[in-house]
Amino acid sequence: MNLYNQQKFQAYKQASHNVGKGKQIVMLYDGVIRFVQQAKSAHENKNIAERFNLLQKAINVIMGLQGSLDVQNYPEISSSLYDYYETIYIRLNNLIKGDSEEYDSLNDDLKAMRDAWIAADAEQKTQTMVENMPPLAMGNPSIVTTNDFGSFAITA
Repeated sequence: MNLYNQQKFQAYKQASHNVGKGKQIVMLYDGVIRFVQQAKSAHENKNIAERFNLLQKAINVIMGLQGSLDVQNYPEISSSLYDYYETIYIRLNNLIKGDSEEYDSLNDDLKAMRDAWIAADAEQKTQTMVENMPPLAMGNPSIVTTNDFGSFAITA
């Protein structure tokens, strides 16, 4: 592995530890959306090879998402997402074959799913934050918290 590829691998490895799983999925969707937008541009410029390569990258990401589903622990949601990814795969393949020019429609659908992941990630963070709050004392409930500026209490 050359130095450039090793640096990219290290950056990816570090990001995978520092970025939450929800954010990672959103970033993957952003990549697919970007590949489809770039493929549309290549299509308009009649650059067939570039369009093929960009759509193949998008397919690889979708197949990676599909292959990483946790069927064991989440069978129902995994089944729904599997079907969704299969549909996206078919639509991307239709673009590769030149059977369709639905780049914008596909990207709209991908953006809607990305936005759903953003909302789910935010909901998960909120739920985790609430679960980790200290229990309130009876009689004079208050929350004591600390930040960079010191400690403070909120009394209800």
